[in-house]
Amino acid sequence: MAPRNGARAVWAVLLLCRAHAGSHAHEDHIERGGLRLRGASANSADVETPHAFSNETVGSGSGCIAEWQTCSVDDDNAISCCDGLTCVVKSDYYAQCKSSGPSPVNNPTHRPSPMPYPAPTKVPSPSPTKAPTKGGSTPSPTPKSGPTPSPGYACGNPLTGKDSEVATWYATWAAKYIVDLGSGKCVQRIGQGNDCVSEGTGYGMLMAAWMDDQTNFDGLWAFAQEHFDSNGLMNWQISSGNQVVGSGSASDGDIDMALGLVKAAEVWGGSYLADATTLINNIMAHEIDSSTHTVLPGDSWDVSSPPYNPSYFAPGHFRIFEEVTGDSLWADAITQGYSLNSDCANYNSGTGLVPDWSESLTSCNPGSNWVSWTLANGADYYYDAVRTPWRLAIDYVWSCESKAKSAVKKMATFFADQGPSAMGQGFTISGSSLGYSTSTCFVGTASTAIVASPLSSSSTRSDWWDYLEGMDQENSYFCDTLQMIMYIFDSGNFEMPSVSTARAMANNAPVA
Repeated sequence: MAPRNGARAVWAVLLLCRAHAGSHAHEDHIERGGLRLRGASANSADVETPHAFSNETVGSGSGCIAEWQTCSVDDDNAISCCDGLTCVVKSDYYAQCKSSGPSPVNNPTHRPSPMPYPAPTKVPSPSPTKAPTKGGSTPSPTPKSGPTPSPGYACGNPLTGKDSEVATWYATWAAKYIVDLGSGKCVQRIGQGNDCVSEGTGYGMLMAAWMDDQTNFDGLWAFAQEHFDSNGLMNWQISSGNQVVGSGSASDGDIDMALGLVKAAEVWGGSYLADATTLINNIMAHEIDSSTHTVLPGDSWDVSSPPYNPSYFAPGHFRIFEEVTGDSLWADAITQGYSLNSDCANYNSGTGLVPDWSESLTSCNPGSNWVSWTLANGADYYYDAVRTPWRLAIDYVWSCESKAKSAVKKMATFFADQGPSAMGQGFTISGSSLGYSTSTCFVGTASTAIVASPLSSSSTRSDWWDYLEGMDQENSYFCDTLQMIMYIFDSGNFEMPSVSTARAMANNAPVA
C-alpha cells in the first residue's frame, strides 16, 4: 500500500537467509503481517477433512520452508529452506528458497496484503496457539436469516441446495478462529503472531449475521468499536496483546462490517441499524473519494494520487447502503466502480480478470508503484483481486444488475475453461497462470462467478461445488475464511438483507 504521512519510501521487508538444519515434510503456512508465505504442497494426508476446520496449531517455529517461499532470518527467529533448497537473495527486499521449476517472477512467494500497511520488519516468532474460545451458540442445522424479500437469489443459481452441513462447518470454523480479546472477540490469524485485522472482523461479522450467531457477532462488533480511529473506522491491525499496531483503516473491512450490521438489524432488531447507518456514513466521508467516487484504500492515505484496489468495490453492499442512508452518492460509487471494471477490458484480453491494484482512482491500468513490495506491483489477479468475483456475484444474485452479469459472465467463462483443478494461485489478468498448487482461495471465489453466470450448466455447478467441498483446509486464516464464506454463498444461504424488515425490527414494529 502507499506510504502514509507523505513518506515515499518503499515499504518492503529485507529478508536474508541463514543455514538451518532440519526439514519439515508437511506444508507450512506462515503469515507475516498481511503477507502470506505459502510452502509447496506436500503431504495432503497431514490435513484433516476439508470442511472440518480443526483447532490444530500451525506454525510451530521448527522445521523449514519449502520452494518459492520467502526465506529470512533475524537473530532470534530463523526460518530456513528445506533440505535440497538454497536461500538466494533476489533483491534488496527479499530472498527465496531456490528450487527447480518456474522462476520466482512467475511463481511468487508472498500474498499481497489487502491491508494498508506492510509486513513487520521481522518474522514474528510462532508461538503456541491459544485454544480458541468458541463464542456464541452453535447455529441451528439450517441457517436462519429472518424474513427476506424472497427465498434464495433473484438471479443466478446456487451450486447446490441449501446444504444443512454449512451451519456445522461454520460452527467449527468459528471455534477455531474466533477468540476472546479485549472487550470483545476477533478473528485470529493463527500462526502469524495471532494478530487480528479489520478485514477478518468484517468477514466474521458477515458470517455470524448470516448464520444467526449473535454472540460471536456482538463480540466482533465490540472489538471493532474498541479499536476505532478518530474517523469512527477500525484501525486495521491489532496485536495478540490487544494493541493497535497498524493504525488507519482498510476500506474493505469496514464495508463488510457495515453490511453485517444491516443483516443483524434484519435478524435481531435492536440498535444494529443505527450503528450501520453511522458506520456507512463514516465510510462515505473517509473511504470514498469525494471527487471520483472511487473506493479509497483506507482513511489515512496521505498521497496525491492513491492506487485503487478493485476488490474493495462492493456494489451489492453499496445498494444496501444507499437504501439505508438515502445517500445517492452510493449510486455514484457504483457507477464509478463498474466504469473502472469496464476499463480493465483494455488490459485483460477478455478474461474479465482484474488486478490486485490499479494505477489510480480513475483507471484500471494494472499495478502501482505505491505497492511496489507486491508481486508485479499488484498488476496480477492474485490474493487481493481474488475477492472480486464474489463482490460482483453478490450484486448480480441480489439485484440482477446487467453490468454485474456481464462482468461475472466473462470471469465465469474464463474460470470454467480452466476448471477448478487448474485454478492454481492466480493469473496475469490476460490469463496466464502464475503457477503453484491449487488453493481454496482461488477455487472458492471463482465458484461464485459460476453461481452468478447465466451460462453455467447444472453439471458445471455440481462439479465446482464437489471440488470445493473436497478440498483440504489450508490452516490459513485467509483461505480457510474465504472458503467458509464461499460455502455460505455457493449454497444459496447468502440472501439479500431486507432493509424494510431491518427498520421494522429496529422500531419493534410488526414485520409485514
